[in-house]
Amino acid sequence: SIMVFACDMDGVVTNFPKRFSNLLNTIDSRCPIIQDNNCPSWDWKEWYAPELKRIEVAMAIEEAWGIIKNSSGFWNTMEPLFPETMELLAARAKQQPIIFITRRDGYDPWGDTTSWLRAHGIESPLVYVVGSGEEKGDICKTLGIDIIIDDSPKYADEILSHGHYLIMPSWKYNEKYRQDNKYNYFRKFHIVNTLEEALLRAEHISATKRRK
Repeated sequence: SIMVFACDMDGVVTNFPKRFSNLLNTIDSRCPIIQDNNCPSWDWKEWYAPELKRIEVAMAIEEAWGIIKNSSGFWNTMEPLFPETMELLAARAKQQPIIFITRRDGYDPWGDTTSWLRAHGIESPLVYVVGSGEEKGDICKTLGIDIIIDDSPKYADEILSHGHYLIMPSWKYNEKYRQDNKYNYFRKFHIVNTLEEALLRAEHISATKRRK
């Protein structure tokens, strides 16, 4: 039987920090543009733009989320985190269904995410937007997902404790989780460096399970 496979968007497929910091820069030109995904934490107020006062950063962030929530077009103007792997992702999505599970706010996150994936070669994307109060572990269970690629240290325990395979790309903000748990969840928790490595690992897990 085929294994059901899910993939997160931001921090796995898309470069959220670059897009978000570009928006912050349009609000306050002193806000620097972050090029990659290596943020020390998800709480931007803690570390972003150290030369600015924390209240200034907090106000710019609040204004940015106001814009995202009230207009479309934020989520479909991202850059891929691994542009060189988009072709492989599209090929994998053709071979077997990939459910793109994402927790995104805004005007039309489902539509924006779907059109972004289409524009990047995923012909008929399956997109599930996590609502407020919903948990990724529960969604994986409900949808019968076996393997998920996800970068979040926040959802990792619930995903793994439900018995799903979790493949986690390595970033600064999930470093503590990776170090604390790399020997836990026997054979269910896999740590990778790139999207390509994550896709190959998912394929390997699927093939191994199919042989059994």
